[in-house]
Amino acid sequence: MDLVTIRCNLLRIALMWPYVAGYLRGKMTREQLARELSEYLGDSGRVLAKRIVLAAALGPVYAWYLLARGVMELTPKQSGEGLPTLSLERRRKPLLAT
Repeated sequence: MDLVTIRCNLLRIALMWPYVAGYLRGKMTREQLARELSEYLGDSGRVLAKRIVLAAALGPVYAWYLLARGVMELTPKQSGEGLPTLSLERRRKPLLAT
């Protein structure tokens, strides 16, 4: 890894530490901690956290799923043959049902 990447990651951890320390000392609830960290990390942080939790819970099964999904995305699909590829776009649900 690049030295700049390591420094950026260490800075992120250092900036999140006050929230974690407040939670460990009992000054924040779990919901408050989750809200603050999700605001700080954004959408990519939520996705990464979900992947870490699933990897810890399911172990190698989830790792094989991610590997298969990545291979399916990278493999070009021939017309009419092969497995369907997964879409990386999120499908948004309408806020109000009409």
